[in-house]
Amino acid sequence: MVQHLIEKCLLFHMSRDQCIKALARHANITPLITLTVWRELQKENRHFFQAYFNSISPTRSSMRSHIQKAPSHQDLQEGDTGSECGCSET
Repeated sequence: MVQHLIEKCLLFHMSRDQCIKALARHANITPLITLTVWRELQKENRHFFQAYFNSISPTRSSMRSHIQKAPSHQDLQEGDTGSECGCSET
C-alpha cells in the first residue's frame, strides 16, 4: 500500500520530503515507514530515481538550460554569439 502511494506521489512530481509529509498528513502513515519504503524503491530502481530527481530539480534543470543557451568560449572567439538570425552588430 505504501509503495502504491509513493508511486502516486511520483506521478505528481513530488520530492521525497513532500511525499513523506503528504502520506503522513493524508494517509496517516508514519514518516519512518514512508522513508524506509522510499529507500528500498530507490535501491531497486536507482537509474529511474536519478532521472526522476534530475527532472524535478529546479536548479539542475534551469542550470542545464542556461548552460545549453550560453555561447561557448570558442563561439565568442569566432564571433558567434549564438544569434540565430546570423546578424552581426556593427
